[in-house]
Amino acid sequence: MMAACAAAQQGAEVVLLEKNEKLGKKIYITGKGRCNFTNCCDTDDFFSNIPRNPRFLYSSVRGFDAEAVRNWFEERGVRTKVERGNRAFPMSDHASDITRGLESEMRRLGVQVRLHAEVKKLILSTPVNSIRRVTGVVLSDGTKIDASCVIVATGGLSYPATGSTGDGFRFAEEAGHKVTARTPSLVPMNTKEPDILLMQGLSLKNVTLTIRSGKKKLYSGFGEMMFTHFGITGPLVLSASADIQDQIRKGELNAEIDLKPALEEDKLNARILREFGENSNKAVRNVVSAVSAEAGTGTLDQTFCPDAHIPSGVQRSGHNEGRGRCKRDRSVHNGLKTGKRALLCRRGAGCGWIYRRIQPADRMVHGTCCRRSRSRCSCGIG
Repeated sequence: MMAACAAAQQGAEVVLLEKNEKLGKKIYITGKGRCNFTNCCDTDDFFSNIPRNPRFLYSSVRGFDAEAVRNWFEERGVRTKVERGNRAFPMSDHASDITRGLESEMRRLGVQVRLHAEVKKLILSTPVNSIRRVTGVVLSDGTKIDASCVIVATGGLSYPATGSTGDGFRFAEEAGHKVTARTPSLVPMNTKEPDILLMQGLSLKNVTLTIRSGKKKLYSGFGEMMFTHFGITGPLVLSASADIQDQIRKGELNAEIDLKPALEEDKLNARILREFGENSNKAVRNVVSAVSAEAGTGTLDQTFCPDAHIPSGVQRSGHNEGRGRCKRDRSVHNGLKTGKRALLCRRGAGCGWIYRRIQPADRMVHGTCCRRSRSRCSCGIG
């Protein structure tokens, strides 16, 4: 929809072909139905959080940064707000407002929208000097639509129920582009230990998650996560998956959760000793649960701490158990969930085949433009 608006603003006659029954189907599920449409952090901070090849996005992001994105929607009647972590949402907390803003702008610009219009293939011209042009598309019902330029904005492979079934990769390959293997990104992790079932539904806040391969630290982050029937998920885990997916395909990785990252180990040690001294003859699990209650992790401690009671006088073994659980609760992870659970699809098109400003004739099929999130089309029409 953004591509259609940009092209129409340049005076092009635009037809948007949507395979679904409505526009913006994936928008409706983003941000838990609220649509976290951009992040308003400083641009340099934005680049520092891109795990691989941030230079590829330099010209795109600096040309249309987060503030520009927010202003674009505000100018079109979508009131927005910024929440914790610089996340931008519509003021109403309804993702549908973002879709309506885009639809309204397309109507104003005269963009034609055709629903239930699935594109099956691109129409390619006869090669001239080894160069072919894209001259239109063929729909699933056999209808042919001629065009001087085709913008492919089909999405990747994540959440196929929304229509992202990988059509764009097939189109690109048929047009002569180099397509690389696709892998899921921002995806939950499978956990080896069967004890995870006991913690299903448990959410952790303000914890640190560290993932290692042997002694090598692959990822460390602070935030929120949750246990599920298969392993772990949540913002921390999704961010980690982008950094570790190459390593986890080679073998198991160790995860370590610090439930009390703001409390140094010697201070935590003194705290648990004090609690043990004041609560003799109580179960170890109840005392440790009290220590971590403000972190919202009592269920975790009660699941794994021993049933033994504290006799009169402090027992070293008990307090070491509690301290260990709070500072270094460990698990082994042996894989990522499939692309159907991924928020993003990684890879697919090599960066060397995507040009941000100029698309040389000897490297591109004329008339085709592959759109990427938050990047500008370089074909001259937006």
